[in-house]
Amino acid sequence: MRVIVKRQTFWRCGVCKTDYCNQSDAVMCEVTPIEEQEFQLGDRVTNSLEPRICSPTDDKGYTFKGRVRRVIGPLCPDTEYWNKWLGGRPKVHVFQYEVGYKCPVCKKKKTALYFGPELEKTNEEDKQ
Repeated sequence: MRVIVKRQTFWRCGVCKTDYCNQSDAVMCEVTPIEEQEFQLGDRVTNSLEPRICSPTDDKGYTFKGRVRRVIGPLCPDTEYWNKWLGGRPKVHVFQYEVGYKCPVCKKKKTALYFGPELEKTNEEDKQ
């Protein structure tokens, strides 16, 4: 039996650290602008645009009020984000936010990842 080792060269975007098979794609990604960071650590936010579902019996869904726990990015947007939230406009590097909240259905503390357009700032106190 022989072991065959293949070498492959990748190019990496200096902004989002995404690897590409060819240099031109990496350069195109690197010159893509970065969206403005909408939220900071500790900001109070709500997901009022798209309700979450906690269990199979939760048919209506719920909205929560929570805090931004972590900011991830800039990232290269995936196709769903680009089509749904950017509406096909030119791509930009985006930020993702980890939000901690207490589920109003099951009363457990949870975290979830959201992009900026999915959240809204709120000034109300959350009960965590």
